[in-house]
Amino acid sequence: MADDWVSPDSIEDTGENWHSGTLGLIIDGDSGTFGCCPGLNPGFWTHAAEMTLDTGIQCDKVRIDAGNWYDEESEEYSAIINLDVYWDDAWHDVYDGALSYHSPAQKLIDSGNTHLVTKARANFQYNGDGDEPVDVRFWDFVLNRVAGIVRPLVSGSLAAGKKGLM
Repeated sequence: MADDWVSPDSIEDTGENWHSGTLGLIIDGDSGTFGCCPGLNPGFWTHAAEMTLDTGIQCDKVRIDAGNWYDEESEEYSAIINLDVYWDDAWHDVYDGALSYHSPAQKLIDSGNTHLVTKARANFQYNGDGDEPVDVRFWDFVLNRVAGIVRPLVSGSLAAGKKGLM
């Protein structure tokens, strides 16, 4: 079955790190635009960018695209990310580790098990060896919607729960 990627409906900066004018670009479905958190110092973490779905979806994985960039010399760095997904009334740690610069990465939630997901959050750390601040660039975040039970069509009608259909 093909993946069915869904963008969150809204996004919130939990600590006023992100440029407000760019925050919505993370969930706009355009991999050419990005949200920006400027001036992240080495060893420090951003506050989370929290993304919400208006209606929960059955989900087994997420895809994320981000990285750190140093403006003065156009240097690209991988980003350290902490990625959490919310299901069963609790946050669950999905991934802690490095992301290659501007290279979309898929991460399974709960070893690929499916859960009813309503939100996700990500925060980033600069892991470069420099002593100057970098900008975090966050291009894209989507969740994979897993189809539920599909009712077969019988003579143009939904068969599940119907009696007497031939």
